[in-house]
Amino acid sequence: MVDRADVSTTSDIGAVASSAAAATEIGCAVLEAGGNAADAAVATAVALTVADPANASLLGRCHAVVVDGDSAQAIDGATRAPDVLGPARGRCEGHAAAPLPGLLPALERLHRGHGRMPWADLIAPSAALARAGFVVGPNLALAWAGAAADLARDAGARRHWLAADGSAPAAGSRHRLPALADLLDAIARGGAAALHADAGPALVADNRAGGGFWTEAELAGCQALDGEVVRIGYRDHELVTVGRQAWGHTLALMLALLERAPAGDGRGQSLDPMRVAIAMHEALAAQPQEIGTLSPRPAALDHDALLTPATVGALEARVARLLASAPREVTQRVATAMRWPTGPVRDTTNLAAVDGDAMAVALTQSMGPHFGARVASREHGGLFAHSYRMANEPAPGARDRTEMTPAVLLRGGLPRLAVGGAGSERIPGATAQVIARLVDLGEGIVSAVSRSRPNWSHGALVVQDASLRERLAARGLPVAPSGHTGIVHAVSRRDDGVLEAAADPAWDGRGQVARREPAA
Repeated sequence: MVDRADVSTTSDIGAVASSAAAATEIGCAVLEAGGNAADAAVATAVALTVADPANASLLGRCHAVVVDGDSAQAIDGATRAPDVLGPARGRCEGHAAAPLPGLLPALERLHRGHGRMPWADLIAPSAALARAGFVVGPNLALAWAGAAADLARDAGARRHWLAADGSAPAAGSRHRLPALADLLDAIARGGAAALHADAGPALVADNRAGGGFWTEAELAGCQALDGEVVRIGYRDHELVTVGRQAWGHTLALMLALLERAPAGDGRGQSLDPMRVAIAMHEALAAQPQEIGTLSPRPAALDHDALLTPATVGALEARVARLLASAPREVTQRVATAMRWPTGPVRDTTNLAAVDGDAMAVALTQSMGPHFGARVASREHGGLFAHSYRMANEPAPGARDRTEMTPAVLLRGGLPRLAVGGAGSERIPGATAQVIARLVDLGEGIVSAVSRSRPNWSHGALVVQDASLRERLAARGLPVAPSGHTGIVHAVSRRDDGVLEAAADPAWDGRGQVARREPAA
């Protein structure tokens, strides 16, 4: 059963899906003004730093995939640790775990390589949104309330992100950020460099006063890099995603295992819930980094070996054995295959943009847990991100790796889907299931995004359907009744060429298609 459909259709200009309605509207307005998918993605990403502050910040990070004609590029906008860190004294938090930002350099790289509208025209709408205020959605309000006590401990966060009494904004209220609007005005004029030139001294002073390690020289030197592009066939499609800077190999491995389902009743067996659960688990168990800390996993396969026929064949054989095993053997495998994180559930957010010229962008951004490090610039209100690597295994100068898996699905060389998700280790599993529903079952993107789906989180399979939960538990799988199972936002192109954009009902987003003005 589909929970709801947040979608619009009928246009050949383009479409955008994101986690905030106001951000999606800004992206669509850019398309309607003559921008392309890269322009729309830049404008939407910046707007999310205003309208979805739980998951996005100007001081955060991102990974992106852009398919533009015959070319595909991955952009690594990771955060990184400063070159000099203080002595470790237990787990670092707040400013001490705040990495140097990567989002704005990545957006500038995307715009420089693929955009066509002036940079200032892409940033100005977000400045206006921050000044006028955005309406707080119900899911954002819940996350905000959960972070309020931590935000209240920091002068900058308390000033810009809470009410005078220390409370979080209520759902339906309008939250204004005039100081952040001033910073966005500077970024519109001066590009990513304005973060250092206009706000650098204040940001560095706040960071170091709070126990952090930033320097103005390092902030000025922040840059985005080219990421690794991973390509893999799936049925008659091709997946393009980000490689070892993120978890694109894991997404590709999940799809490779689902593709090997026996014919049976057709391709639908690839989405048998038990097969999906075991395939997701084995792909997660094979990936080279520990879930939660992303530190190297001892004796793990290298990324280059994950997608070889030998590896895929061996894992498919294990999936088949587990599907035929007694419940106690399945339980034992899940209990011993890997370590799971024990900390709080973390999130990111994804946007998707496709235009009428067949450019597609999937961009996932993050700041760590909701509201990042939960400290902010006293002058402008920019929220500092949180680095799990700096918090747990600090290494000077190390770039953060993430579970992000923004992806574009091609058919006949043309984009059929731009997609990505939120939810740390849940991202590749959620994305893989949406892709399989679209390709294997022929579902529309709204149905594929909105349907309940099982997914792994913290060592248990989150299953929202009670009867399915009972069936999977009887097969030996540890199950949990609550929690989101990956929050997916996507844009697809139907067989008839019509674009559709869908936002996951688990958050406050919107999918929207840009519309042409009717001819006079």
